[in-house]
Amino acid sequence: MTESIVPNSDTRDVWEIYLSPTWLPALLAADELGILTSIADEPGSAGELATRLELNSRPLGAVLALLASLGYLVSRGGRYHITEVTRYH
Repeated sequence: MTESIVPNSDTRDVWEIYLSPTWLPALLAADELGILTSIADEPGSAGELATRLELNSRPLGAVLALLASLGYLVSRGGRYHITEVTRYH
């Protein structure tokens, strides 16, 4: 049986991205391409993630920067990590 996890954060961020015509496609693409799962498994730089996921590093870097600006990722020491909001939503 799968354990349910109750988020420790406010869900307004999730609704804001759901309702945004600009942000939602980037988040959906990141999910579809496995970017968020890959970062959750092992944080990495844009270059490392591009290699790992076999993606072009330039557009990937733009998506990573967008997701970081929205608070879904954070960059520490040049490596992207998921945030609590991303982990639980």
